[in-house]
Amino acid sequence: MTRIYHLSRLLIGIYAFLLTSCMVPIPYNVSPQLMDIPLIPHTHEVELYFENQLPKNKAYYEVLGLSAEGNDYNAMLLQIKSKASRAGADAVIYVQNSQASYASAEGGPYTIPIVKGIGIKYRDSLTYIDQYVKNKKVYNLTDLQNDTSAPSLLYEASFSMQGMELPKGQKPNTVYNRFVRELSFDYLLYETYNWAYRTDPQGRIIERKYFTNAALPQTYMICLFTYTFTDDVKSIKISYPSYPMQNIYMDLVYTTDNKVSEKLIYDNASKKKKLLYIEKLAYDHLNRIAQTTLYKIEQNKQVPFLQTIYSYYTMDDLPAPKEFNLYNSARQIKEDPSTATNHLTSGSSAEQASEPHQALESTKNTPEPDTGSLDANLSMGAVHYNKGADISKQLNAMNLKQYQIYGKELEAQLKAHFQDALPYFQKAYSIDQTNLAVLQPLLSIYKVLGMKEAAQKILKQIESLN
Repeated sequence: MTRIYHLSRLLIGIYAFLLTSCMVPIPYNVSPQLMDIPLIPHTHEVELYFENQLPKNKAYYEVLGLSAEGNDYNAMLLQIKSKASRAGADAVIYVQNSQASYASAEGGPYTIPIVKGIGIKYRDSLTYIDQYVKNKKVYNLTDLQNDTSAPSLLYEASFSMQGMELPKGQKPNTVYNRFVRELSFDYLLYETYNWAYRTDPQGRIIERKYFTNAALPQTYMICLFTYTFTDDVKSIKISYPSYPMQNIYMDLVYTTDNKVSEKLIYDNASKKKKLLYIEKLAYDHLNRIAQTTLYKIEQNKQVPFLQTIYSYYTMDDLPAPKEFNLYNSARQIKEDPSTATNHLTSGSSAEQASEPHQALESTKNTPEPDTGSLDANLSMGAVHYNKGADISKQLNAMNLKQYQIYGKELEAQLKAHFQDALPYFQKAYSIDQTNLAVLQPLLSIYKVLGMKEAAQKILKQIESLN
């Protein structure tokens, strides 16, 4: 992730859903963004484009749906711009008025005015893409016979542009898991999938927890952070509740220009700390981690163990800019209603742009997607699934009195939406049984619908992938 060598005052922006004590909770929706493009909050002016207006002579990507509620139109526009800048969007297109419907605490539904739009990212503003790890190659140094022999490749890991490690369809190498992934900064500090965190009054992260599954929280790893007087991470205590003998303590050594040069890794399972490993970090001309070398400490000597070579994304890796006009899509459907792709594009785009009624109306008339299309089934299922996820948020926010009045009705609506989503995710599962974007929502659906045996099967698959 960005600036992984500099660990000052870490803050992570994630979408909250499940409440976990004082921890900031785990993201829940299938995908908070429309595209796999990294977004960084900024403070520059956000441009607004209304109705059919679009940026001229600028290549851009549609990245997320935005909306603001209230009775003051100008205030809502300011909210939209503020949300866009905090999310990392450069501009908002298709800005328009609409209404949102809610269930009141006193009884009956009510509507409030909203302004909505689609946040976009200009391609030429993604110059920071070269700070994101694309690939890690891990080499075994223990089998070197002499100084001229080449190390063997132990494992290779790839990452999305948002910093998520991509599943390989097989269980990762245990040596890689233990000594590379679980010791790397991008995993311990920046990864958000199945992580929750807690901050101190200064906004610094002081605790992070990794759960083997977001729907059935089981803590696999706990990280506790301490800081220097300049707010840089000083140490990380890593504990494994189910495997206490693996507990370690990591001290960070900094250079004069504030880069981490070494990680000193101690045994934290025993009362007396024992130095087990030293990891040394090397940087390239852009101040990015170029490689790390892990040494075992044997008889007070540093014995080479593993070497990890980093590669990074470039602007050439970005997808082609995609200009999509919601209104043109509606005209396409009217002219050629037999095309399932047109229906699907309109429905999923309306969903992400906070237009649930249009999204559902579009999917009602959509021909059943071809069972060989993973993306089509995921997109169709997400329309219904995200409706259920929104209802779950309302249920979680209710007090006891509100739940007694409205809870059962909302739970019935939740089950109805998840029941509608089920066949699409089941079809997606039949196509790809190792895709977490399929498995995680499918597990949630099975749990809500009371399909315990199916949920347990999916849970075991998720755990095996993790």
